Amino acid sequence: MMTVCDKCRGTIRLERAVDMDAGLVITVYACVNCGWRKAAEPEPKPMTARRW
Repeated sequence: MMTVCDKCRGTIRLERAVDMDAGLVITVYACVNCGWRKAAEPEPKPMTARRW
């Protein structure tokens, strides 16, 4: 897992991005300092998918 931003060396945290129009969700690494983002998953998932 990434903990340091490649761009500014700031703190990285996991974030869930939701596209309500398309109905998709993706988990991304987001930098707290500069806002840089990188996908943590290969592709978005439908919001209707269940984990269990």
